[in-house]
Amino acid sequence: MLNEKFHSDYISGIRIDESFGKYRVSCKVGSYCEFGFDQISNQAHHHDCYELCIVTNGNGYFIYEEETNRITKGDILITDPECSHEIRAKTNDNLELLYIFINLDENRRISTVRTYEDEVIENFLAGHNCVFKGENLLSYIRFIEDYNSQGSKSKYGTIQALKSVIVESLC
Repeated sequence: MLNEKFHSDYISGIRIDESFGKYRVSCKVGSYCEFGFDQISNQAHHHDCYELCIVTNGNGYFIYEEETNRITKGDILITDPECSHEIRAKTNDNLELLYIFINLDENRRISTVRTYEDEVIENFLAGHNCVFKGENLLSYIRFIEDYNSQGSKSKYGTIQALKSVIVESLC
């Protein structure tokens, strides 16, 4: 699919608060943002949490701590808390992305069972790239689109797919 248009209605505002063994992952899904003719930048800013962005279409630039990265469809962007970042596009870039705010905390309950997600989160916290190719994650977004466009009354599939997007991105 060359030019996919995803719909925020299916996921915007969804919150996930999930215990993964030793860690608690709390997320809030934003919406799809468009950069190009009407908005060419979101100006340098920062958050008090991680921000995960998935480029769903087009191309542009991601400025992270003063380093400029060219971004295209399928790229994954992760900003650390309090780190300055900005997204820019030229007027004809038609850049679209989905953003998700993520908090990672140690779980208050003691878990003696080590999970796969524990390992993923610990590796992520030990160090990670801020931009990487994640074209395969778009298949989750396509699933969410298909699942919801067929009139599903349940959000279960959407929530599970979003949890997978988050854990896969942290990988």
